[in-house]
Parts: sequence; structure tokens; C-alpha cells
Amino acid sequence: DRMFLDDEISNLSDYMKISDEWWKSKGDVTCTEFGYGGSDCSDRCCSVPHGESNMHYAMNARKAVIANADVRKKTMYLYGQSSLSAEEAYHYLCLSSQSCWSNWAGTDYNALNNNCNTFTSTVLHCVYGLSEKKPNLGPSDMVTVTCDKCPEDYLGEKVIMSNLRG
Repeated sequence: DRMFLDDEISNLSDYMKISDEWWKSKGDVTCTEFGYGGSDCSDRCCSVPHGESNMHYAMNARKAVIANADVRKKTMYLYGQSSLSAEEAYHYLCLSSQSCWSNWAGTDYNALNNNCNTFTSTVLHCVYGLSEKKPNLGPSDMVTVTCDKCPEDYLGEKVIMSNLRG
């Protein structure tokens, strides 16, 4: 599996679709489910689930952070790799002194310009330094994320790692 992913990443420009057969066979592999949706809360990141079930998500599971996702149509994409963990990404977005793009509160949600796709773009581009492009998701994915709405002192993994270490 690692060799397959490394080979695919070496030829990657933005992202690639992973075959359904591959990810469906990975019941013993866990990853982190990272997402955002609207709700009636106003605290920073109150709509970014961060529970045990999100941190140990079976790769072949068919569930979603947002209630209106048709999980029967799940598709998985590969964007790249990083030494940065999802926990570190969460700390950067939700626990650092300055927000990145949005406060990700439930009341900040807007179907056109601050939604689950904007969140995904922010995580991919501003936290992991990967492409924010996604496959034709229509009017809910029309925002181009700029990282100038993130902490100016953000220098990639160095700042996140030093914030976590104190």
C-alpha cells in the first residue's frame, strides 16, 4: 500500500481519484475525518468535529461530517503527503492565537462562501501546502482560498510544531 501511494504521489500535480476497489479493501486502515458544517453555535471550531470517532475513522467507512452528504457515492482522492498530523492541523486551525480564513463556528457557515468545501480548501492549501482544487463540486465550491487570511507568522510545519510543544 505504501509503495502504491508513494508512486502515485511522485506523479501527482493536483489530486487523483483513488479507485473504489482500493479504498474499500482498507477496513483495517484508519485515518482522520476532518470536516465542517453549519450549526447553532458561535465558538471557534464548534462545528469542526474532533471526537474519538473522527480521529480513528475507518478508511472504508461510509459516513460524513455533514448530514446532507450521500455517503453511498463516496469517492476518495489523493492530494499528497505531509509529516504534519491531523491533530497538528486541528491545533493550527482551531487552537492557535489567530484564526485561518474563518473561525469555523457553526454560525459562520454560508452555503456559497464558507462551507465544507471552503474548509477542505483551507486545510489542503493553507495548512498542508497542497492543491485546493477539487473535482467539479458546483456552486458550493466557487471560492478560491487565499492564505493571507491565516496567521502571518505561519511558516508551515515549524510554527505548528512549536505551538504544540509550548
